[in-house]
This record gives sequence, structure tokens and C-alpha cells, in this order.
Amino acid sequence: MVKPGFFCLKRLLLLIIIILPVAINVLADEGELVIYSESVVLMDAATGQVLYDLDMHHPLKPASITKIATALLALELGDLGDIITMSFEAVNSIDEDSSQIALFIGERITLEQALYALALESANDAANGIAELIGGTMDNFAAMLTARASALGALSTNFVNAHGLDDKNHYTTAYDMALITREAIIDPRFCKIFSSWEYRIPATNIQPLTRILRSANEILAVGYFDYDGLIASKHGWTEGALNTLVTAAERNGRTLIAVVMKSSWKNAKWLDTTTLLDWGFANFKDLVVPADEITELADGFSVLKDDSSTVDYTFVAEKDFSCLIPLAASPEELVIEYVTVLSPDDLPIVKAMFYLGSANDSPQKLFLGEMNLKVTATDEPFYEEKTAETATDDITVAEVQSREQPLPMITITLWSIAAFCGLLLAFIVFTSIRRSLDA
Repeated sequence: MVKPGFFCLKRLLLLIIIILPVAINVLADEGELVIYSESVVLMDAATGQVLYDLDMHHPLKPASITKIATALLALELGDLGDIITMSFEAVNSIDEDSSQIALFIGERITLEQALYALALESANDAANGIAELIGGTMDNFAAMLTARASALGALSTNFVNAHGLDDKNHYTTAYDMALITREAIIDPRFCKIFSSWEYRIPATNIQPLTRILRSANEILAVGYFDYDGLIASKHGWTEGALNTLVTAAERNGRTLIAVVMKSSWKNAKWLDTTTLLDWGFANFKDLVVPADEITELADGFSVLKDDSSTVDYTFVAEKDFSCLIPLAASPEELVIEYVTVLSPDDLPIVKAMFYLGSANDSPQKLFLGEMNLKVTATDEPFYEEKTAETATDDITVAEVQSREQPLPMITITLWSIAAFCGLLLAFIVFTSIRRSLDA
């Protein structure tokens, strides 16, 4: 039955679940690559797996890569033919020397034209116009941006404007921007706009001349650092953010997202991006873990309810798990751990956690990803069917299982307590003997 000691491990195990992916999800030693930017991440777009991380969770000012989120929300909620009428506030709330296409109060352009201005010229006035079209007001749109980012898992992001000009309350992280971009590039319209180098806006109701928009993004096809396979990119700069760049590229069916933030000199962001992408495309191979193998390695469990009754559960994987592993790694190094917690409504949630390593407590174990498993209550008692060799204790709140070493943190904790008590007892005995001798 359930041991009382397991209950006090609830917060500890939940903490492990939260911080473990952050702490060990990097498949490269930082010393392997020469990176100049302060914060970077390289992510596999298909799975969200992090391949390289340098301080990716550090909140920083994003500058104009904010406009990726602005375009994402605009494409989700608007139509390209929607008409934007520029308001006094949209035109005049930005500095005259900031990037813009000189839109006039009362001027009308389409959402599509505004998005190209946003992507190519990094037009802050166009960003404000988009914000008012989609959100009603610029402030409301900023709140919508933050909410959309949060829904994507970008929990360290707070947007207060649609353009990215510096504000102490406007910040994000390299990891969050990768998540946002991962969602944005699903839309082919986004990729078309954010991979274009030139676009023309014909005469409007106020401007009689055609506006010719050209991007200064050097990683695009006509730039000095043009990158083969690029599908979308946005760069930025402000005095507070310094240089920032987000780029997605595809080669041989694999799409990677590189985010670099706070590059102190302009070319650093191009160099870091091409370095990350080249390294990512050259050093990994696909690994697929069949669903039946995930299920076969899993074990059932029982939950003790408040009325002292137990409910037995089994869980199965409903799909295969896909990830990338280094070329030198072997599939035999894969470790799967099963983490079970109770949700607020007392229903168990089970995740399969995938690592590259050989033991639960190995410092070299690298996080590959996770997936939710389908949990089903069973009428037949799970533990009555188990043999003595496979039986384990029931757990009411949290359970960690793996192929090699069940409940490693519990074992470590008990040994630590025993060692501490032994040292304390030795110290007391030593002190007593010494006092006796002194007397």
C-alpha cells in the first residue's frame, strides 16, 4: 500500500518535472560552437526539441522580431484584403526617426500591404495600423499578443506594443520567440511574406506614388549572408535590444528555427544564425520510437483515494515519438521515464519522458522530449496480477518509473537522510568523549 513518505514528495517531483527539461535539454556542449550573441536557441520545428541553447530563457528586449508575433495574430484573425485606415495615434505615437514607410493620417492600405511593410521595412507605423485593425486599440492588441504567446507556451513574454520599440515592460526570450515562430511558419502566407526581399505598394488615397519596399535582412536571398533553404526571417535592432534575428530554414525535409538575441555588433547575428543552422543540419539524425514500444515499457499504477479505496490505471502511447539525436549516438542509449501526477480533479496525468543516457541520475542524461499517454482505469486490480519481481509500491500523488531505476530521487533522498543522521550522531559522540577527557 502507499507509504506516507511518498506524499511529502509531491512538490519535489513536480519541481523535477518543471525544471528537468530546462536544465538538460541541450544536445550540444556550448564549447563546440563559437557564438557571439548573449542568448540563442536552435529548435527543431517539427517537434519543438531544443538542439542548442545559450541562456535561452533569459528575458530580453526583442526589438522588431516582435513583428513575427504581430503577423501571426494578424493572419489568424484578419483577411489579407482587410482595409486599414491609419489613425492619428497610429501615425504619431512612434518617433519620426524610427523605421516606417511614412503612412499618413487617414491613409488606407490593405492588411497584406501592411504585413509586407512590417516584414521588409520593419515599419512601425504599419504595425500600429495592424494593431488597431485586429485589436481595436493598440493596447488591446498588445494584450492579445501576450495572451497568444502564452497559449503557445511562451510564458516569459510580455508585449506592450506591436512593433518592438523599447519599453521596460516589453520583453521575451529566445526560447519563447522560437515557439512563436514555430507556430507562425505553419502558415504559408507568413513564410511568403517573411522570405520576400522586395514588394511594391501602389498609390493610395493619399500617397500618389508607388512605395517600393526592400528588406535590409542580409540572410535573405540577395543578402551577403543569404542562406540556402530559408523559409522566413526577421531581424531587429534598438538601442536597448541591440541586434536580434529569427530565422527558419528547411533542408532535406527538416526545418530548424534559430533565434539570436542581444548581438553587440551587426554581423554577429548573421554569423551566429548561419553557424547554428549549419551545425543543426549537419549533426543530427532522426529517431522514431514506435508507440507499441513505448507502451510495452510502461507499467500500470494505482491511486489511493481519500476514502482509502484504490483505482488501478493502465496507460498507452497513441502515436510514435519522433526526435533528433546526434549522429554519433545510438538508439540503444534511449531512456524512457514515466512521470505520473494527479491533476486538480484527481485524474492522473502520465507523461513519457525521453532521454539520451544510461541511468536516471546520470549527469550526462539529455532531454529529448515528452509526450502525454492515454490513461484508462481498469476493472481488474493491477497489483494482483503483478509478480513479485515487478511489483512496486503504490503512490498516491506522484510516481516516477523507468526501465532501469524506479524512483531514483526517493532512493537518493533516503540515503542522504541516513548519511546526515550518521554524521550528526558521530559528532555528538565525539563531542561527548572530548568533554569527558577535558573534565
